[in-house]
Amino acid sequence: MHGSDRTDSRLRPRHRPRLLFAIGAVAVAAGWLSLRAAPPLTGRAMFGLWRLPDFAVACVALSVVPFALCRSRRAVLRLALACGAGTFAWLGLEAVFLTLTGAGAAKPIGEVPVPHCDIEGLTAPDIAVAFGLPCQPIRFHYTTNAHGHRNPPDRDDGTVYCVGDSCLVGAVLDWTDTIVHRLECLVGQRCVNVALIGLAPQEAEAEFAHAFAGQDLHGRVVLQFLCEDNDLLDSARVTRPEAAPPPSLWERSLLHRLAVVLQRLTQPVVAESGRRTAVFGDTPVRFLWLHHRGDECEQQWANIERSLDRFRAAVAAAGGAFGVVLIPQKLRVLGPYCRFPPGSDLLPLADRLTPMPGQLAEWSRRAGVAILDLTGALQSAAANGRLVWLADDTHWNAAGAETAASAVAAWPWLRQQLAQPSK
Repeated sequence: MHGSDRTDSRLRPRHRPRLLFAIGAVAVAAGWLSLRAAPPLTGRAMFGLWRLPDFAVACVALSVVPFALCRSRRAVLRLALACGAGTFAWLGLEAVFLTLTGAGAAKPIGEVPVPHCDIEGLTAPDIAVAFGLPCQPIRFHYTTNAHGHRNPPDRDDGTVYCVGDSCLVGAVLDWTDTIVHRLECLVGQRCVNVALIGLAPQEAEAEFAHAFAGQDLHGRVVLQFLCEDNDLLDSARVTRPEAAPPPSLWERSLLHRLAVVLQRLTQPVVAESGRRTAVFGDTPVRFLWLHHRGDECEQQWANIERSLDRFRAAVAAAGGAFGVVLIPQKLRVLGPYCRFPPGSDLLPLADRLTPMPGQLAEWSRRAGVAILDLTGALQSAAANGRLVWLADDTHWNAAGAETAASAVAAWPWLRQQLAQPSK
C-alpha cells in the first residue's frame, strides 16, 4: 500500500505542468532543428545538417528539461548546484587549456628552422586531411642543416640556393626525390634548400637574408621559387595582418575544439570535397587552393614585386646571380587534362587561375631579371598521362619534382651562370 502511494504520487496533477513544460522544450528544440536543417555548402556541420550556433540554440532549449522533470524544489536546487560546480570546474579547465595552448605553442615541423634536426615519423596528404578523406599515412625522414632548413646535415652552403616554401621542403618526399636534390644531380653543383613551410615571398627573402647575412655570393646563384597556388594569399597575410586577425578566445577554447571534433565525427568529409575533385586518367585528384577572378589577393602582386626587387638588389650587391622560378597552380597544370563532375567548383577553368604568370613576365621584362615558368614542362608531362602532383596533396609527387628539376637544370640562363668561372 505504501509503495502504491509512491507510484500514484508521480501522476498527481501538480506534476503535469512540469511534464508539459519539458515536452514543450523538446518540441521547441525539435522544431528549431527542423527549421534550421540545411546541409552546408562548404565545411562541416553537426551531423551534416546544423551550423554550430543553431545546434547550440537547440541544446539550450533542451537544457531546461532536467529541471522541469525535478519533483521538488530540493531536487531543483541540487541540480542547479551540480551544474554550477560543473561550470566552475569547466572554466578552470578552460583556463589551463588556454594557458597551455597560448601564443607560445610549438609550430609543426618544417614551419620554423630547427638546426641539426633528424626526425622520422608519419604524415598524411594535406588535402586528404583538410577534406576528411581516408588516406594512407606517409613515412618521412626529415633532416636539417645548421641553418635549420631541410638538407643533408652537412650541407650548409653551395653553388645554387633554392629559396621558397613547402614545395621545396617536400616533406612528403624522400630527400632524394625532392627538386633540390634532383637539381644537384643534374647540374653537378652543390644545391642548398633554403625553404620553410608556409613562407610568403617576403618571408622567404627575409629567411635567406637571416641565414646568409654577409656571405660572399660571387659565383653563386640564388633562385627564388614563387608558388602560384598560395603566394598571393601568403603575401596578403604578411602585408595585411588586420585581414587575418589571430584566433579569438572562443576559437582557442577547449569547448570550441570539442565542438569541431564532434563536427568531424558526425560529418567526416567536408561538403565541398566532391566539387573540388576531378579525374585525371583513372585517378581522382583533389584541389585545395581555388582562385576566383578578381579576388582581392590579386592586388598583392605589387608587394611581391617590391620584395623581388629588394632580393635581387641584395644578391647582386653580394656578387651573386638572381633568378625567379614560377611553380604554377596544380589546377593550371592538371586542369586541361581532367574530367570534372557536374556542378564542379573548378569551372570555368580560366576564372580559377591567377594572373601571376603574366604579372611575373611583365616584371621580368621591366626589371631585366631571368625567370622560368614551369607550366610548360609540367603540362607536357601531364599531356603524356603523367601525374605530377600527389592526388590528395598540394605538392608535387616524385615525378613532378623530377620534371621540375629537369626544366630548371636545362634553363639556358642557369647553365650560363654555372658555366662562368668564379671571381
